Amino acid sequence: MSYRLPPLSTLLLFEAAGRRGSFKAAARELGVTPSAVTHGIQALEDWLGSPLFARRRGQMALTPSGRDYLEAVSSALRLLTAADAALLSRKTAETIRLTVVPTFATQLLLPSLPGFQKLYPSLSLSIDTSHDVLDLEKGGFHLGIRLGSGVWDGLIAEKLLTEQLIPVRSPDFTMSAEAGFTSDALIHTTGVKDDWAAWLQTAGLPPSQIDRGFRVDTSQMALDAAAQGVGIAIGRLPGVVREFGRRLVPCSAIVANCKHAYWLVATEQSLQRPEVKAFTAWLRGELQRIQSNAAAILHETLQSDLASPLSENGR
Repeated sequence: MSYRLPPLSTLLLFEAAGRRGSFKAAARELGVTPSAVTHGIQALEDWLGSPLFARRRGQMALTPSGRDYLEAVSSALRLLTAADAALLSRKTAETIRLTVVPTFATQLLLPSLPGFQKLYPSLSLSIDTSHDVLDLEKGGFHLGIRLGSGVWDGLIAEKLLTEQLIPVRSPDFTMSAEAGFTSDALIHTTGVKDDWAAWLQTAGLPPSQIDRGFRVDTSQMALDAAAQGVGIAIGRLPGVVREFGRRLVPCSAIVANCKHAYWLVATEQSLQRPEVKAFTAWLRGELQRIQSNAAAILHETLQSDLASPLSENGR
């Protein structure tokens, strides 16, 4: 039997907004922006072909159809949560062993883990961060998350996320229209020329300055240097939006796709484990939420006074 259902993320947004009676309260509970809640609920209403909230003079209230739908959605989510808890509580405390590339771990996975722990308190995670050659069985890992083209011999690979590149700077760093991205202010990560090359090509700027500028060992150090006013670094969306409004701002509205994507890799045997299924399902939904939230934050930041005067054309 097939099921025609809207995206789970929109149902979660709707349930929180309906239960809390406020888009802002729902955003705070779920860790997203009010704009993300608004867009998600609008998408759900479009999918259903029926309004769920009545909006008048800045106020919102459930429509009669919305009240009925909220009751049904809340009941379904409670059943799913209870089913997960019942399944996992019958097992002794399980540990899922992951090997994850450092950038994905620090920018995307670790900030989201409290939500996973709240949903699955009986599950533990052991996370190894390295760029070593992937051998899950030899390392005793259930899952791997790697940056690449999606081909790993003997493993099943599922694309999780393709990051986008955007130049970022400190709000106090001054960019001149004359120098812009052709100056010595570019911050590079040692051994990673592809990021700046890809962005400059997308922006229609000459690549001759790739070998110039300041160099650091890691992508995180590049962002830290930019935050200190050293120059302009390449940030990776969606993770870098956590820095917007605090340490960094985008200095162009132009984004470029990364050459490689993040992939979830595992053996068929590992993917059949209940605890691994629970984690991978949560991870897919969480990444969808993160990308939706990041798009809203980027749009709002570019529309604000923080955006660089060069942001319209990258020059």
